[in-house]
Amino acid sequence: MRASQHANLPDCRAYEMVSPVDKAGFSVTAGDGSSYIEGNHPRGTTVLLGGDGFAYSAGGAVLDPQSQAGLGIPYRALRTESGWESKPINGPIGPPAPVLLAMGNNPAISTDGSRSLLASPAALTPGAWPCTATEFMCSNSNLYVQDNETLERRLILGWPLDEVVPMDAAYLADATDDLRKVTFTAFDRYAPGATTGSRNLYEWTDDGTARGVLRLVGIDENGDPLAGDVVAGQGPFAQTQVTARTLSADGQRIFFTANGQVYVRQDGTTTMRASASQRATPDPDGPQSATYWTAEAATGSDVFFTSGEKLTDDANATPTAPDLYRFDVARGELTDITATDDPAGVLGVMGSSEDGRTVYFGATAQLVAGKGTAGEANLYRWQDDGTPSGRITFVATVGTVGDTLGHEMVNWANGVQAFVPPSISSDGRFVGFLSVRSLTGADTGGMPQVYRYDGQADQVVCVSCAADGSASTGPSEFRQIERSDHYRVITDAGVVAFQTEQALVAEDVNGKRDVYLYTGGRPHLISTGKDPDLSTYLGMSASGDDVFFATRERLVEQDTDGLSDVYVARVGGGFSVAPTPAPCAGDACQGRAAPDQGLQDPGTSSFVGPGNVLAPPKAPRATKLRKVKAKLSASVDRKRRVTVRVTAPAAGRVRITGSRTARGTRKVSKAGKRSYRVKLTRKATRSLQRHGRLKIRIKVAFTPKSGKGSSKTVARTIKETA
Repeated sequence: MRASQHANLPDCRAYEMVSPVDKAGFSVTAGDGSSYIEGNHPRGTTVLLGGDGFAYSAGGAVLDPQSQAGLGIPYRALRTESGWESKPINGPIGPPAPVLLAMGNNPAISTDGSRSLLASPAALTPGAWPCTATEFMCSNSNLYVQDNETLERRLILGWPLDEVVPMDAAYLADATDDLRKVTFTAFDRYAPGATTGSRNLYEWTDDGTARGVLRLVGIDENGDPLAGDVVAGQGPFAQTQVTARTLSADGQRIFFTANGQVYVRQDGTTTMRASASQRATPDPDGPQSATYWTAEAATGSDVFFTSGEKLTDDANATPTAPDLYRFDVARGELTDITATDDPAGVLGVMGSSEDGRTVYFGATAQLVAGKGTAGEANLYRWQDDGTPSGRITFVATVGTVGDTLGHEMVNWANGVQAFVPPSISSDGRFVGFLSVRSLTGADTGGMPQVYRYDGQADQVVCVSCAADGSASTGPSEFRQIERSDHYRVITDAGVVAFQTEQALVAEDVNGKRDVYLYTGGRPHLISTGKDPDLSTYLGMSASGDDVFFATRERLVEQDTDGLSDVYVARVGGGFSVAPTPAPCAGDACQGRAAPDQGLQDPGTSSFVGPGNVLAPPKAPRATKLRKVKAKLSASVDRKRRVTVRVTAPAAGRVRITGSRTARGTRKVSKAGKRSYRVKLTRKATRSLQRHGRLKIRIKVAFTPKSGKGSSKTVARTIKETA
């Protein structure tokens, strides 16, 4: 065991303080006393750079108070070899300060942290609308894309057509990971064909020009603008509550709803109506509205929606008991994947795997013979097994329809699944969900508990129930947030992050909400369980190596103010400070060994750093070292790996990170040139296969055995190998 604050962390993790030590007296909370990161709906937090970066908001100017103004100031923190460094995203300007836009509660910042979307009533560039305090709804009047390194801003939305005063703010709908494609809704006319007074959906594309390309999305199959409200994703509330995956990862397809129908806009040029009937004879009940839920992530090749209309010959949907449909965009084929002798009564879709071949959904019908409870909220798993309709597996009956006790499966209203994180692993094997019912024999105490289903083992486990079988003493939950693909509560290895008020381990003695990680078959504390205030889960990297949370507890020696801070519990983490804790001992503290060859897909395994909370032996006097150098190959090999050529100036450690690649660390025994093979993520691989080329950015950080480190960022457009 380690005799320190880090002692109870799993996988030889250590705490690192992400927010600044000196915060000018501000907590990372709103100035009016409400909390950005401690309440049920924390604002403005997201994981960047695979865990090496983090975006958050503060209730005041925690850095440079003289030049920063306003509440809710957004910051970007990046990990360096000596600690985390924060930088304001909105730049050093006075009021009115720009505001970081958000998709749901997740900041609109690229996954590599280099770009962000800002809104401001101030005219920060030529062509912007100079809003005044007497005019209505100025907050989002001008939209900018910003380079977070140089703080250079480009205007993407300013004056409406005819230079009339805007009626309302613009609302961000979705964006690609690199922010090269952005969609948003606005009541004003910013592109030909738009109408004033109805919600218009727009797409902005960065084509390298000063203003980029702004186009109207709401176009029908005949090329005519659609009348009425047009919104991204689903239903009338999609203006402010975000549906996951309304934009394919490659930015080529946009999914939207207009007049109760689901559409797919492709390449800014053509439109398909996904919810058009393909039935030989029309439904006797007449046309019904459709609700979009999700799509295949990379290219949007498959679209999933529900409708109470019989759209195929085998459908049995009714206006009050909809079926779940799958639309194949390339073939234009519609399939009822819940077609049975009776209406399926689909309540909604929890989400899908990235490849769209696994979907978790709720329904009131018994879709598997002898399993489930008719009329109640049953959770099912659908898989594309090569047959026309696929295969449905029963997971659990989670509650009663209309139940208000906190389970996302039974609280859907008007087709909107609000404040629910995507809780499905990217490959679809695992799903996390809540239920007040005892699904495994454990005593839930009548309170919501967190469950995990393993589709490979066909097994449900209660990850938040007491191991000794005693009754639960408090509710457990996923942190509530509007839907976003960038907020993770479960990994492809089945690791689950959650919050609970009950003590699941002996060390949890504060009686308050704490952050836990279910790994290795049991729950582990991530917060200490001793903080007299609440701790809040904020996010996790794809590998699960980095778990971010908020606490007022002082977990590292540098933290002395007792204010609310962002921390990360990181595998192999920690920075050298004195006095030092005792070393790890035993199998539970060994961490994970680095693979022998190449950098693996983050969805399966990844390198971990050798760092820990130990202070190194006394280092010799630092010598001046040259900076690390790096080059990137222009093609990929058959295993979807790119080659990074690194010139290290001395012995030390090389760490490679990238938004579209695996990350990893390698020891360097001496100065010289080395080549490392870095594997692309699955999403990046699919994009490369579709387009034949892909732009990637990789950061190489070098840490010498003594002295100051250096880093080099390289970017290149790679090509598909012939």
